Amino acid sequence: MEMEGISFKVSHIWLYVKDTQKSIQFYRDIMGFKVVETFPDGALLKAGELLIGVHREEGDRKSLPGGTSIIIYTKNIQKGYDILRQRGVTFLARIEKEPYGLIASFKDPDGYLLELWQPS
Repeated sequence: MEMEGISFKVSHIWLYVKDTQKSIQFYRDIMGFKVVETFPDGALLKAGELLIGVHREEGDRKSLPGGTSIIIYTKNIQKGYDILRQRGVTFLARIEKEPYGLIASFKDPDGYLLELWQPS
């Protein structure tokens, strides 16, 4: 994104979590994200081109589920849905058809909303 001669690019997203090890395990083992860096209060994980950081809650940086959705693109939502169910993910509903494509919603250990999305 460019604005007045300066460019911006989303680098990564931080999720403040109650239990960093539980969140790292979820994103690594269930979602298949790659851990690229760990530190005492959390980790950075890579999902495609995006970095997602999980960090222990501190001060006014608290877990705020409901205000953030992570949309995960897939070419085969049914296969992704089936694999994640086998890994223990509980979906909020079955795959739903929306005007923009198919979605399947679920939550991480802290209640952040994630959606598998297969565009129309």
